[in-house]
Amino acid sequence: MTEGFKNLLEEALEPLRRSIDEVKKSIATANSNIEKWLWPELSDCYQLLTKISTYEKGMTELVNEIKSLKGKLLDTTNQLKALKESFNELEQYSRRDCMEIRGIPKISSGTREDTNEIVVELGRKIGLDLKREDISTSHRLPSKRKANGESYLFIYPPAFIVKFTSRDVREKFYRARKVLKDITSQDLGFSMKVLLKAIKNSLRIVLKSRKTKAFNSCGPVGVRSS
Repeated sequence: MTEGFKNLLEEALEPLRRSIDEVKKSIATANSNIEKWLWPELSDCYQLLTKISTYEKGMTELVNEIKSLKGKLLDTTNQLKALKESFNELEQYSRRDCMEIRGIPKISSGTREDTNEIVVELGRKIGLDLKREDISTSHRLPSKRKANGESYLFIYPPAFIVKFTSRDVREKFYRARKVLKDITSQDLGFSMKVLLKAIKNSLRIVLKSRKTKAFNSCGPVGVRSS
């Protein structure tokens, strides 16, 4: 009885087992198909993730490098600014002993002009015992030209710059400026009035003062202090 029941049960379960086996095979086949279909996609995704990781690493390095370059650029900018300030201070200091003289006509091109001697003679005319040794150097400035290329030489003779060996000598010239109102270039053998102008410490002030109409070689003599 028991044996017969077991046989009947086995016969009843056999179709179920076969169905389960078929389902397992179907699942295995489906898994295999899914893997075959997904693997290329997964491989592409993996490669993409690898590239993204590499790019992120490169971007991080690039950002760090940019920050470093910005820091170096800022340092360089500050150094350049400091150098410009030092240069301006040095240039301004070097101009402390200088003076600009206008209104003295230039002699003929065939004759060598001794601007140092002109300064010495001008010093005598304003009551200064000036010697050539008191002058470091002097020279004419380039003559200005009109837009059409014609020179201003015959309207305004080019000024010249004098650098004295000390600021004391230059200050003596400045203090004697009142005498200049009675001095013309005729007293030096020329035919125009003389304008004595102290060189500015500030280049900005120099450029501004040169635009002032009150100062020209044909008007009253004037001096600007540095």
